[in-house]
Amino acid sequence: LAVVASILSDSRFLPYLHQLNGQVGSAYAYLRDEVAQPLAVPSLGAGCFALIDAAGLGLDDVSYARLLADRYSTLVVPLSWFPGGQRAVPETRIRVSLNRPGTVIGRLASALNSSATALAGRIAC
Repeated sequence: LAVVASILSDSRFLPYLHQLNGQVGSAYAYLRDEVAQPLAVPSLGAGCFALIDAAGLGLDDVSYARLLADRYSTLVVPLSWFPGGQRAVPETRIRVSLNRPGTVIGRLASALNSSATALAGRIAC
């Protein structure tokens, strides 16, 4: 508790917190606006992570995370790897960190859109 108290009382903490909140909010807004259907970026209301729903791609969360890692060098975490909470069956959401530089968030959006386009082409055939 002493460590937490010293961090919270440090005069540098509040500006850092505001900067971090702004960065996370901007990253979420960018993904929400840039990621195309059939993917969805629902609002969670708070937090430094976003969920990307890939239900429209016909893949479960683990398969989609594996595809993003293998083909797009993009690391995300399948939501089914986290305990608890209400789950869709099969789970189709992946979790991404919003506490990343804008360039990384831009590459993430690009990988999500490219993967969705490639998979939509396969589904349509």
